Amino acid sequence: CNSNDYQLTARAIISKPLYEYIASGTDDEQTLSENEASFKLWYLRPRVMRPVGSVSTSTTLFGQRMSMPVFISPAGVHALCDEAGECASARACGRVGTLFGLSQHSTRSIEQVSQETKGNTNLWYQSYILNDRDMTLRLVRRAANAGYRGKFAK
Repeated sequence: CNSNDYQLTARAIISKPLYEYIASGTDDEQTLSENEASFKLWYLRPRVMRPVGSVSTSTTLFGQRMSMPVFISPAGVHALCDEAGECASARACGRVGTLFGLSQHSTRSIEQVSQETKGNTNLWYQSYILNDRDMTLRLVRRAANAGYRGKFAK
């Protein structure tokens, strides 16, 4: 299994226009190409005939415990893939004990995602630094008041 297997699965289960939108990059797709190249630098080294009774994938990120070093990074428009949008993704993170990053461009509100997870998800919020700095501050405060534990600034 490698990261491309997820692409193949997605291509098989979602419509072609939606897949092309989600799988593409912007402009000349340089960042997309660099991300794909970066994934090719990582390998899983299979280990066989080893004790696995005490193996743990848990880790700590900025003082917050996670079940595994994987999380859903901030990306908008989850509702294109699931009618519950970011609420569904955040609940899934809560079930497996990992972090969910909510994009400022989400299809569900800061508060709605927080309420839907009932405090069971490690929520972080991605805020763009807007020209209207007061608006940026209001968004970040809303996230803090709704229980988000970290912020991504872009």
